[in-house]
Amino acid sequence: MMTLSVNGEVRQSSSTADMIFSVEFIVRCVSRLMVLYAGDVIDSGTPGGVGLAFTPPRFLVPGDDVRVEIQGLGRQEHRFERASGSRA
Repeated sequence: MMTLSVNGEVRQSSSTADMIFSVEFIVRCVSRLMVLYAGDVIDSGTPGGVGLAFTPPRFLVPGDDVRVEIQGLGRQEHRFERASGSRA
């Protein structure tokens, strides 16, 4: 199970069981095109709940706290900040 929350609100929650293609299938296809090494990451997309899909869209703003947790693997927490040198 993977969950992503913004400021404590769960925006995405899904598992590999919900994927259109299995992890095995994706790894098999990618490994036909390139050599995979330990630690390589294959980006396979994202579950529903992204900001663009909200009405109105809800994008991250400076100060938002983002937490990603993958069951059995761990979690990361980050505070979203304006890029240095940004004029906005």
